[in-house]
Amino acid sequence: ERTVSQTQTTETEPARDSFVLETSQSGTGSENTLTVKMINQGNTPAEDVVITARSENATISQTIVGSVQPSSTERVQLDATLSAPSADVVVTAEYESGSVKKSVSTRKTIRATPATFELTGLDTARENGLLQITGSTSNVGTTTAQSVIIRVLPGENIEPAPPNKDFFIGEVPGSDFSSFDLTARTSGNVSEVPLEVSYLVDGEFLLSGDTLFV
Repeated sequence: ERTVSQTQTTETEPARDSFVLETSQSGTGSENTLTVKMINQGNTPAEDVVITARSENATISQTIVGSVQPSSTERVQLDATLSAPSADVVVTAEYESGSVKKSVSTRKTIRATPATFELTGLDTARENGLLQITGSTSNVGTTTAQSVIIRVLPGENIEPAPPNKDFFIGEVPGSDFSSFDLTARTSGNVSEVPLEVSYLVDGEFLLSGDTLFV
């Protein structure tokens, strides 16, 4: 019986932890999806990964991933419900790397669809040389618009006229509408009436316009 022995020296790379988060937003309105991309740039697995998110202006789900292997990428989606037009979100991944508990965070601002207006149900009637215009200002966004005013813009052969040169509506919540009544004086042939809506969203002054064909 004989025994032969040989000694072999193997060099191993020291454990290196590098875990990165990237986020992106999808969806419209107050209901959004926050996609979290987890990139393991290290040479050790990230185990027992838990993704959480916190914000003062949004309610966001959390999820358990399990593990992310070295030099690989995983994605998860979190449901986010906004309670304000925008929300600053801190996304955190807690995990174990080589039996050591670690965490990494990133920040993301998500936004709801801002207020924007479309004019619907437009109708006209001529009376005593005046053009009576009725319709609705429809907020097709999800945020509330304040100080909403609709007016007739002066143009060729047309000018705003009393009693309703412009019409103050006030506040229009998201996905809601309000009716208006405008008056214009025309001369000659008029086929188009320019209309303008001005409003405030989070203190920012905005304008939108439309053309009424008569």
